[in-house]
Amino acid sequence: IGVHEEGKNDGPMVTLFQKTVGVAFHEPWCLSFIQSIIAYVEDRLSIKSPLTATEHVLNLWNSSPRICRTETPQKGHLILWKLNNTTSGHCGIITDITATHFETIEGNTSSAESINREGDGVYLKQRTKEGMGHFTRLGILCPFPTINHELDRHDPHQDR
Repeated sequence: IGVHEEGKNDGPMVTLFQKTVGVAFHEPWCLSFIQSIIAYVEDRLSIKSPLTATEHVLNLWNSSPRICRTETPQKGHLILWKLNNTTSGHCGIITDITATHFETIEGNTSSAESINREGDGVYLKQRTKEGMGHFTRLGILCPFPTINHELDRHDPHQDR
């Protein structure tokens, strides 16, 4: 949170995010930001996410394995939105869940309330569960489903 562009879709951190997927420069970078976080987790925990390393939200959704798709969002899952009847989208990482909203961290957005896929930085946002404005929810992805399945089976009382 607090990373900002230095020019339109540019700057040292934006370039670093975009290098994670290896192809995009000066283009929307919301998913490149998330891909960078996934790559960091993969490196630190020596695990591999089954998600495709892409910068395009709809490509990510269409190529995602069934094990990654979920109707039960949790912290750390990805929320994907689609812009009207276009191939454009936006995404964020769910950091908290209430009855009606998700709290997310998103790259290439703005401080405005609306979903902005061409913003100027990384922000913590409050999003309705279904979408906002011209954006509708495309789906929820779990980037590390084997870890989540292990956590689901873990009995928190055994650590006491």
